[in-house]
Amino acid sequence: MIARVQSLGSGGQAVALNEEVCAYLVAVIVRDLDLHAHFPETPETFPKFFSPGPLSRLKLANVPFLEMFERLVALDPNADVYFESLAALHKARLKYERILETQAVPNLDQVGPRGLLQYGGMNPKMLAGFLLWRKWIFDIDNRAGQETGYLFEPIIAAAIGGVPASARKSPVKRRKDSNKGRQVDCLRENRAYEI
Repeated sequence: MIARVQSLGSGGQAVALNEEVCAYLVAVIVRDLDLHAHFPETPETFPKFFSPGPLSRLKLANVPFLEMFERLVALDPNADVYFESLAALHKARLKYERILETQAVPNLDQVGPRGLLQYGGMNPKMLAGFLLWRKWIFDIDNRAGQETGYLFEPIIAAAIGGVPASARKSPVKRRKDSNKGRQVDCLRENRAYEI
């Protein structure tokens, strides 16, 4: 699980989490669960997970991540699910930060045909700028929706005690082709859930 959390992930804008970031995430959990007495190596004050500022500052140097993680799971057996979910959320936030930095601005060829629907409603130069900005914002919002879905379905599945299943690994089969599985958001015991 730790290797998966720390791995790069998929896609051109994927991120990996190093030991310092993972130590920070454990410290967040320690604070949330009020376990400070068991973790004297964690600083008394450090940024909250959703505090304003650059995400790159959310790390703790010179704090033994793996040792802390093992102690945390020994104290609370569900802490591994909490850690994995918090790490997934942090990776998604870092990835989305990269998306915002690298999302290409559309060109006029992509939005030109849309101009026919609104031509005459405003100055042509203003319309061109409006169409470009609207498409760029739409593209960003579309990516946010995709990333949010990829992020929260596994977290919700873990929260209710289940696991997601890809089509390849799913025990739920398709009606028209029983050799092919069906992607399921959450499997728990003998039930499948669509989130």
